[in-house]
Amino acid sequence: MDYIGSFSLIDEVNQIGAEITFSTETSGNVAKVAKAFSSWWSGSSSGEEKKPNDTFLVNLFQYSQDPNAERVVLETGEGSWLGHLEFGGKKYWEMTDVPEEWQPIEPLLESDSTFRIDSIALKAKDWANAQKNKEFLEDIQRK
Repeated sequence: MDYIGSFSLIDEVNQIGAEITFSTETSGNVAKVAKAFSSWWSGSSSGEEKKPNDTFLVNLFQYSQDPNAERVVLETGEGSWLGHLEFGGKKYWEMTDVPEEWQPIEPLLESDSTFRIDSIALKAKDWANAQKNKEFLEDIQRK
């Protein structure tokens, strides 16, 4: 499936946003003529050097509540779904990156699921109470 087009993400509180444009290959008449000339000069026989169709461009911007004010581009970036993500020429993610080992944050919040009464019974291998407590919590949620 090819994703073509763009969408915007807006953070109204901080007045910043991102515009993401997918499949950045241009296909207008001017682009076709430019490709033809560039292939002629380079000696390419295909006349077209296709970009992978999983590419995208990102513009990070600051905006104003004033609808007449122009957006100020803070940074531009590019990437591909299965390749990388970079901003300002610096790669922030590559598919080949090995993630750091996850470390839990201590102390755990009171709302952490490990404190649920069904989880506690499950950890103690008290299967009957674990099921009973799970159903009790589900009944509370339904109300």
